[in-house]
Amino acid sequence: MNNKLAYILIINLLLAFPDCEHGNPNWEELYETVPFDNEFSATISAAQVFIDGVEQTGGQLAAFGEDGVISALDANGSTFFPPGGTNVYELSVWSNSATGEVMTFKFYDAENDVVINLNEEYVFASNDIVGDGFSPFELTALDCEFENTNHFGDVVDNTGVSEVIIFSESISNLEAGDQIGVFDTDGLISSGDPYDCSNTTGEVLVGYGEWTGEQLTISAVSHLNTCDFEQGYELPGFIEDNPIVVKVWDVSAEIEYDAILTISQGSPNFEETSFVVISEIDFTAFYGCTDDEACNYDVNANTDDGSCEYAEQNYDCDGNCLVDTDCFGECGGDAVIDECGDCGGDGANHQCWDGSIVCDPFECPESELPTPN
Repeated sequence: MNNKLAYILIINLLLAFPDCEHGNPNWEELYETVPFDNEFSATISAAQVFIDGVEQTGGQLAAFGEDGVISALDANGSTFFPPGGTNVYELSVWSNSATGEVMTFKFYDAENDVVINLNEEYVFASNDIVGDGFSPFELTALDCEFENTNHFGDVVDNTGVSEVIIFSESISNLEAGDQIGVFDTDGLISSGDPYDCSNTTGEVLVGYGEWTGEQLTISAVSHLNTCDFEQGYELPGFIEDNPIVVKVWDVSAEIEYDAILTISQGSPNFEETSFVVISEIDFTAFYGCTDDEACNYDVNANTDDGSCEYAEQNYDCDGNCLVDTDCFGECGGDAVIDECGDCGGDGANHQCWDGSIVCDPFECPESELPTPN
């Protein structure tokens, strides 16, 4: 066992927040694409997962190769091992290298609908067997503490039914940090309260993600309707066959855009338990002046229509003469004038004893002006 444990590298990140993502990762669908002709395998026969020191019993545990492709999956939650009093997950890990590939782990907390990157790594060795019910391989992380930076608001709660929406890394019109919201503009927005079968529809946010420049997978939440049963109710989400609507929040420009989608696979309408691949995103054209130095700059415009207007020399955008500028040629050009209209003046001839400036000397206290230097 000691030799086997030599392949396990434990990285202690207890002082750092975990890397977490919202939403169901749909690993079961992704796992079906794993090339099972991989030549080598190893077994993590017993793994324990601790989040904030609390042993996990549900959710899903997955391993990933150095290429980021899923390599192993336990999608059924843990199994209780009575002799050891432990709840353990089992993974069959696959690799194309006999030894040396570094495997990482992620845990999907289904209750809170978040994916948590675990701290530990495993260096693959063919035919290796790691952990047992008495001494499981421990995987740990801190709980997610998300800062609410979602521009679009809260995504509806997971109903257990969804559609995978894949934003391909081929998308060229997004920058890292841009936020993507998936909407059904006529989806179900009922409250989900018992006996609520009002069938109220409207715009509902069914999925959210943040663009990193790599493929982004968002699980769009479908509505749930149990109103045909006694004490039935509705849960909000998208309604099948309604159009998929995507909005983008440009973080750097602080502008929200309606997206025009290029779909390479799947339907432009919502379909439960299906998927769609979006290969490019364009934006609805909002015409206007895009120069922030122009008088009529339009913060919402993304397409310049040539309408920009600028202040004239010595005048502001409203046509007012700029302070200290001879706009009317009274001083023979652009000479500076003081606030009382004296060419080349600096207000010294209008300074009262108390330091105030007036244009009429009789406005000074006691009607006295200092003697100019």
